Amino acid sequence: MNAPVLTSHRHLRSSNGLFFSTCLSGPKAIFSKRFPQPTVWASCRFGGPIQLGYFRVVSRFFVVDRFGPADTAWLTRQLGFEPMAVTLADYAASQTVYRHRHVILDQLGYEAFSPAHRDALRSEAARLTHLQTRPARMLDELAIYLRERRVEVPPYNTLREILDLLHLTGDGF
Repeated sequence: MNAPVLTSHRHLRSSNGLFFSTCLSGPKAIFSKRFPQPTVWASCRFGGPIQLGYFRVVSRFFVVDRFGPADTAWLTRQLGFEPMAVTLADYAASQTVYRHRHVILDQLGYEAFSPAHRDALRSEAARLTHLQTRPARMLDELAIYLRERRVEVPPYNTLREILDLLHLTGDGF
């Protein structure tokens, strides 16, 4: 699943202003800690704010090759970097990705998705099947269930595995 395009007018506005603009003021301090090598500094400095922007929209993290080119170009300009200074492969290969993930979850008051959350989602999915909820709607409802509990939404494949397992075991279908 590709990340949403945040620079479009449809996704850019939130009740707190612009997703990326609001993450450029505060998170500069959050994401300005040490970086692995000077040659990847710009890429790692770029990674925190873009991850935060996407997380604010959909409460999940994306693999860095899923970031929209329009979003990466816009944020690169906002940070004052040359377009060629940001290499997403450098960011993806660094441990900084995991540190940013931890910092974002902590700062926004979310929990990382865990096996305990998987079990709770399985129970919620079973409840939804008894209500004869369509599978596409179930995926949305499971994501809402997690957001309401301030839990990171896992990738689509994880949600799909939960529904498939429910179907295979006959629980609710």
